[in-house]
Amino acid sequence: MQIQNNNNLFNKISQKDVAMGATQKAGEEAQESAKPQYENEVVTSDVVSAYFNVKKAENKQTPQYENNLRTKFQENKAVIYALIPRTFNAQDKDGNELIGANEQKGTFLNAIDRLDELKSYGVNALHILPCYEPNTEQAMGTAGSIYSVADFLQLDSHLDDKADPRTVDEEFKQFTDECHKRGISVMIDIPGCAGIELYNDRPELMAKNPDGTPKIPQGWQDIRMFEVWEDKDKQKLNQALVDYHKQIVDKYMDLGVDGFRVDVARSKPTKFWVDVISHARAKNPECAFLAESYTYEDASPMANVAADRPEDLLKAGFDSYYGQYHIFHEWPTAQEFHDNMILNLEMSKNLPGAKSLIGSFATHDDKSPMTHGGADYCNLTTGLQETLPMTNPYFVSGFETGDEYKYDYTHKTNIAMPLNAETRDKLNKAFSEFDKVSNKDLNVFITDTKTNTDCNKFTAHASQIDIFNASTKPQGDHPEIGTFMTDMAKIREKYEDVITKGSYIPLQTTNKQDKVIAYARHLNGKTLLIIANKDTNGTQSANINIKGLKAEQQMVDIAPKNAGDATVESKEDNISVKLSPAKFMMFEIDTPDIEKSGVKVYKQQNI
Repeated sequence: MQIQNNNNLFNKISQKDVAMGATQKAGEEAQESAKPQYENEVVTSDVVSAYFNVKKAENKQTPQYENNLRTKFQENKAVIYALIPRTFNAQDKDGNELIGANEQKGTFLNAIDRLDELKSYGVNALHILPCYEPNTEQAMGTAGSIYSVADFLQLDSHLDDKADPRTVDEEFKQFTDECHKRGISVMIDIPGCAGIELYNDRPELMAKNPDGTPKIPQGWQDIRMFEVWEDKDKQKLNQALVDYHKQIVDKYMDLGVDGFRVDVARSKPTKFWVDVISHARAKNPECAFLAESYTYEDASPMANVAADRPEDLLKAGFDSYYGQYHIFHEWPTAQEFHDNMILNLEMSKNLPGAKSLIGSFATHDDKSPMTHGGADYCNLTTGLQETLPMTNPYFVSGFETGDEYKYDYTHKTNIAMPLNAETRDKLNKAFSEFDKVSNKDLNVFITDTKTNTDCNKFTAHASQIDIFNASTKPQGDHPEIGTFMTDMAKIREKYEDVITKGSYIPLQTTNKQDKVIAYARHLNGKTLLIIANKDTNGTQSANINIKGLKAEQQMVDIAPKNAGDATVESKEDNISVKLSPAKFMMFEIDTPDIEKSGVKVYKQQNI
């Protein structure tokens, strides 16, 4: 009878263990707190000792995680999902798209609940958008812009689960540990500027104009530029800023972070990044660095910020960069699509080691892909980035369900009132109708929660994911996009060598509007043929020249179901196609000598 309820005791101690860690202190507290509540329940030191012996055995059996994020980038095997912790799994119950006082906010701990979902999409790396303590002075939005940071060495206190006894740092470590158990690497964002509070607290880090006023990036009110140089003429860096970034690297690597995405990487010289990246690689050679840098245009031209220079950044130690996919919807022809891919492949010849792109068809800085052609366009971009060379697929939270990022509260003023959800909803609808029919614009939004900043306005950028407010979990009405992602991930895995290592062969078509994208991926005698209609509004037809193709070739589309109908007919050395808008197709064809057929062949170097 003495040990009849030891299972109950183990459960009690286990709960303590989760909260406190498997330490001697936890063991001592477990002995104290797990006192008998039943006649036949006896707590002995033997029980506690047995429990911790079991835990030690379990820990020995669990393979130790080893960071391999840099290798993933080098081998084009990262599949990245970008998320904002405060919204990623936030639960909006009253339907106003904001997280109120009695609703479940996003935290590091409840983000764990969605990791298996992400894994099902093929995701093996996370880009955690800034999750530091946000600036609240001259703020944009009621929660503060995630890119306006009060202190890079403090995680956002609002991400702390108040029901859990651990600190927010410990909860973040639990999150990274759970990612690693699933083979998911974690990359955290380092913004290129500081919030006003950091500007005031650490003046030695900050840049000023000759008249003593702060340097401010064009178009922003809540951030300030860092001072990179102590003496620019002598090329002497501001060591205080270098050291601050090394502290950032140290802290988050110790919390399980595998790499860093660097915001506006061009805002600091390569000399700066050589120093910081070398420091990180001394701690772990697999620490990866992703540069927000574009191929040939300055995506966000602004005063006080240098132009893009991806080659220099990659030579300084960055492993991957953004490329140019974010303007895919602006390219009028398939040739421009090919030219961009060729430009990057040719650039790889000048780079040390294997460097890669991310599939930046949409980032948090861009409008929802839904605005460019709905779910069919989303699936088109997924199909392309899952099959292009030198490319690591990249998705932003909400993409998987087609979120259009339309928020009813955008640019309205928050008025917090102790009203029930039904009354608030009726008032907000009435105010909205009044705005439509009157010449006056009340532009107010009733909530039950006061702003966390000195800003009462719900700042938001049209059709972009909200980075300014405590908004709801990003989600749309098109789960078929996530299904397509899942199925394409399986295809990518099946043909991994051809997709990640194979050559890129642009194929000529007869389409007069040049809207039909066609290319082959080839490796060791195996050929994949990809065909897509770039036109999201109209059907397109074309003949596609493929030297070595036999008329009897069976054309079996291996792409997941998407868009509308298509017809494909194989002929000697070519095929004819008719594609519905945004149609994506993929075939395995028997053309072992296609690279020797006189076509132009492009290859990524050092892969």
